[in-house]
Amino acid sequence: MIYGPDPYRVVLPTSIMRHSQNWTPDFSKILKRGVKSIREEAQSKLTALSEPRDAVYKKPFPEAVVITCNATTAWSRRYAQCARDLAANEKNPQRKKELQEIAEVCDWVPENPARTFREALQAQWWGRCSTAWSRRAAPWARAALTSTCGLTTRKTRPRGGSRRSPPLDCSSSYG
Repeated sequence: MIYGPDPYRVVLPTSIMRHSQNWTPDFSKILKRGVKSIREEAQSKLTALSEPRDAVYKKPFPEAVVITCNATTAWSRRYAQCARDLAANEKNPQRKKELQEIAEVCDWVPENPARTFREALQAQWWGRCSTAWSRRAAPWARAALTSTCGLTTRKTRPRGGSRRSPPLDCSSSYG
């Protein structure tokens, strides 16, 4: 059983209602506030818990929010670093500029609120990825998690993936 913010609403992990199309993520939060603000809110809720019963019914959800926010930020920063590395070796000045812009966008969002349309698109993508991570259901999320910057191993390759199939490359992610 998985408890959310309301202890009377329980989601069974095997439930049909656990399907991703039945979820409606609030992307406006990540666009307007960024995960730093969401993380701080969850941490303040954790510190406000005082009753022993709260550790069972109220603590798991904010803890999961903090973990997901940290993972989202770490992954976006990893993509930013990958884009910088690719830019450093790029000979085409136009592509080099694109890669530098990708790095700047991935450094800013999703940690902070989006300032431009491009940042909003990237922040929404990170938000979509984080919802997939939290339910560990989407094959594309597993593939993306295991192949940042084109690095995959046989052990981390998603199920059904061919050994000869090309790994994902973060340079194809336009910020």
